[in-house]
Amino acid sequence: MPRVGLVYQIRSSTVIRAGYGTFNGFLGQRRSDVNKTGFSRQTDFQISYDGFLTPAVSLANPLLCGQLFPILGAGLGTETGIDTGPTFFVDSPKIPYMQRCQLGIQQTLPGGFLVEIGYVCNRGTSIETNRDLNAISNSFLSGDLTRTAAMVAMNNYLSGNLANPFRGLVGAAAPNLNVGTTRSRSALLRPVPQFGSLTTTTNQGYSRYHSLQL
Repeated sequence: MPRVGLVYQIRSSTVIRAGYGTFNGFLGQRRSDVNKTGFSRQTDFQISYDGFLTPAVSLANPLLCGQLFPILGAGLGTETGIDTGPTFFVDSPKIPYMQRCQLGIQQTLPGGFLVEIGYVCNRGTSIETNRDLNAISNSFLSGDLTRTAAMVAMNNYLSGNLANPFRGLVGAAAPNLNVGTTRSRSALLRPVPQFGSLTTTTNQGYSRYHSLQL
């Protein structure tokens, strides 16, 4: 992480200060979010299948399958984590880093006052970001910058319910998906519709900061 600084006195009352440095981000030790897809599972309470018009279950029997969801490990192969939003991270991430620079002038004024003006900048590179690999195509999203009738129509279109094509096909892998009669259109328009979001991390992020400070 190279860093360099410079101080130059032009005259007894005026000094120029400059500096540049790079600072690396976290790597490795931040990985406390160990993925346990298939080996750790929660049993969801499915409230309704028709937009909350009627309850799907009662408190007397909230589990439609009659039991807690089983822990299946990796036995389902490519269906592991079906009807959930699995997350994973790349095994060889880049190291994010910041480049910071500063250039300032200090001037002593009569009466013992001191004034300083400086330019400060920061540039972030390879910043880690989250990305959903299973998001619906941008072609189905409104590009309007304000709420318009076209945007409302598109939102209503995406939130509409269709017949569940997975009903009766997935069994113990995803009980809720297996018994639900409908699925939202937005869920079925995902590239892999039997899953929710598929989130990973990338190093595509960047940042820019410029300021004049007095």
